[in-house]
This record gives sequence, C-alpha cells and structure tokens, in this order.
Amino acid sequence: MSAEPALGSALARLESRWGSAAVRVGVGVADEEDSAPVPGDDVVPTGFARLDALLGPGGLPRGASASFRGGRSSGKTALALHCLAQAQARGAIVAFLDLCRIFDPLEAQARGVDLRWLLICRPHDIDEGWALAAALVSGRQVDLLVIDLPENIRAGNDAALRRLAAHARRAGVRLIVLEPVRVAASVHGALAESVGLRLELEQRAWLRAGRDVVGRQVAVNIAKNRFGPPGRKTEIEIRYLAD
Repeated sequence: MSAEPALGSALARLESRWGSAAVRVGVGVADEEDSAPVPGDDVVPTGFARLDALLGPGGLPRGASASFRGGRSSGKTALALHCLAQAQARGAIVAFLDLCRIFDPLEAQARGVDLRWLLICRPHDIDEGWALAAALVSGRQVDLLVIDLPENIRAGNDAALRRLAAHARRAGVRLIVLEPVRVAASVHGALAESVGLRLELEQRAWLRAGRDVVGRQVAVNIAKNRFGPPGRKTEIEIRYLAD
C-alpha cells in the first residue's frame, strides 16, 4: 500500500473515533475563519510545571517548533510523550514519526498517551518519512507531530527539516523533533535555525528508593526560546513507571 492511501486510512480511523474533535483540529477548522478558539488550546504544557514556568507561555504555543536534544537516557523521548499526552487531553490529534523504529507503545501508554488516538508513522525510508510529515503538516491533519531522528541521518536532510518547520509555522501545527547528540552538523544547524524552542537534556543522577532505581534526574537547558527568555536552566525528575 502506498504512503498516501495508508495515511488517509489512518486519519479516517482517527476521525471516526474523535468525531467532532477531529474536525476541530483538522483541515476544517483552518478553513473556517469564524470558528472560535478552544480555551486552553493555544498552549500545551510539557507535563513538568517547573519547566513550563520557565518557557514563558507555560508550554508549547500553537505553531511552535521545538527540538529536544540529548543522548540516550537523557529523557527527551519521555518529555515528548508527556507533551503528546497533554495535547491529547486538550482534544488534539497527535502523531509520532518513528524514523528510529524504537517507539515503545507500553512506555507511551504509561506516560498517559492514549494509543487508540495516536497516529504512528513508521516509513520504509527517511524520504517517505518526510513525505508523510509534509502531508500531515501541510494538510493540517494533526495538531502535534513528534519526529524521532536517527543518529545516522545524512547531511542532505537539512533542507527537508527547514521546509517542514516552515510549513508547521504557517499551518499552526506544533512540531517536536527529537535530536540525538551525534547528528550531522548541517542537520543540527538547520534545527538550530528553524525551531523556536531548543531544549538540551542531560541525565545528572539516578533517583533511588532504597536500593531500587526509580528514575533519573535530568538537567534541562533552554538554549533557544522565541517565546520567552532563553538561557534558563532547570531540573526535572523522570520516574520509571510501575508495571
């Protein structure tokens, strides 16, 4: 099955589940100039109150593009999952572009994501991934799109990232890119220039309850922020979830 029919079929299933909510955040609402804004829909919290307080508007504004940069066990994926859950709680349709092919549905569900209403895209290759992302964003089919970049992404993908971030701003779609530490310099540069918010995450310590490790303490540096003061730092606690 080609990418476009598969995407359309998945979105149709989401719309059948969401009903009028799907229409509100989909193509229809962008075409209706008289449609009233939904309270609380302009900003999506990250799920961490201390971090939200430093961001300025209290989370991710509509149309914001962000990059969460960090190595393995840095907490960037967990933070993105919290954002997805918060967006869903506000009636948004959300999607996850799994370019790394490591999406864990059990962790997502434990972080509060409703998997029934999450569109997971796992393309055959990165070019198909950009095509799917462009269709979702340009068509205003989703309110929030998370893209998990692989470490081996080639340098030529910087142009695709710039175009996608520009489309997201025009469409009013939130975009979160999970950026590994080891990535091509041109790709890192494209993200640094294109996104309005850059968070750098680094694990600082393990959280323990007696002899058991129950989570990790993560330092967050707000390296860039078009929506509030940059350069601020905080720490968040990402706890492992009970089975």
